[in-house]
Amino acid sequence: MKVKFKSFGFSFLVLLLLYAYSPLFQTLITSISVLVLLATLAWQMGPFVSRIFIKPFAKILDTRDKAVLITGCDSGFGHGSALLLNSMGFKVYAGCLSLDGLGPATLKSKASQPDRMILVKMNVTSEEEIDQAYNQIVSTMGANEKLWGLVNNAGIFRQGPIEMGDFDFFVREQFDVNVFAVVKVTRKFSPLIRKARGRIVVLSSLASRSSIAPLAAYCMTKHAIAAFCDCLRSEIGSAGVQVISIEPYFYNTNLINSKQLTSFDDKCWNTTPLEMRTAFGESEYKKTMNRFSLLLKSNGIGPGQDPAEVCEAVAKALVDPEPPYRYVCSSPYLKPIFLIGAIVPREFFVITQKRLMQRFSPTFDQAKKFE
Repeated sequence: MKVKFKSFGFSFLVLLLLYAYSPLFQTLITSISVLVLLATLAWQMGPFVSRIFIKPFAKILDTRDKAVLITGCDSGFGHGSALLLNSMGFKVYAGCLSLDGLGPATLKSKASQPDRMILVKMNVTSEEEIDQAYNQIVSTMGANEKLWGLVNNAGIFRQGPIEMGDFDFFVREQFDVNVFAVVKVTRKFSPLIRKARGRIVVLSSLASRSSIAPLAAYCMTKHAIAAFCDCLRSEIGSAGVQVISIEPYFYNTNLINSKQLTSFDDKCWNTTPLEMRTAFGESEYKKTMNRFSLLLKSNGIGPGQDPAEVCEAVAKALVDPEPPYRYVCSSPYLKPIFLIGAIVPREFFVITQKRLMQRFSPTFDQAKKFE
């Protein structure tokens, strides 16, 4: 690592000298910098210009003949998105792991149009239940209705160092739900989406842009989903279907529930072989996991962390005439870190990330505010 930074320092010094004493090099660098800066600013200004001058005059999507399937509606983003889209006039097929819980019951009771809120039992890891959901949707859609949107929202989150914990629980099951289920559900319903020339929306994460310890398995699944969306977008775009990913940070949902985080920490430690537990050290393990859990909770309810933001992004992805490929949902002070992290050298990002976590991780006393 030291050699890399020494080489960087030497190269940077040489370029500074060239810039200072070579007019040709100075002109070239200045021109390129100005062009890149202007292009970046123009791209960032695009949505605001569109919002003011283009979208007010765009044709409003008629939702009366359009249906949307959302997976993982028992709670969280799926639950909120189902209610929001129902209020916008969509016929919503709300996929739930179980139809007996409080979440599914409130979907019906809180729906603006209860007759257009259809509950679907759907364990996304079960091919049998995916097939049953398909048959239910096809048989209950009206003659003039089309499946306009598929929202792949169902997902799980389990933290732990990649060397530790039960492999099936902390790695395989996250891939089963976060990756393979998304692919299976999309493959099953894409023919209906193609007929409608509709939208496929995938709930991804900012973890698809950068990797954060101790979330190796989770980040791996989100990087895989980013690749899936990019490839699917190229393959299905000619059919008039748009593919959009939603990339939220860790909002204040059940995903970062204190009891759940603690139970995962304990399970990870207890299912790790003695040799690795000895190598890692129990005190160091607890220190690492506690710091990370507290950081998640504090940022989860920080500025701009209302889960409704993500639901609104899902709605925009389904109704905007030309939605962007990615919607990033995060508090203002976190968004630049993740966006810059995708382009700076990994060595710099890893060091910066580690120092930021140490600097901004709340103490246990401060964490009581978030309990």
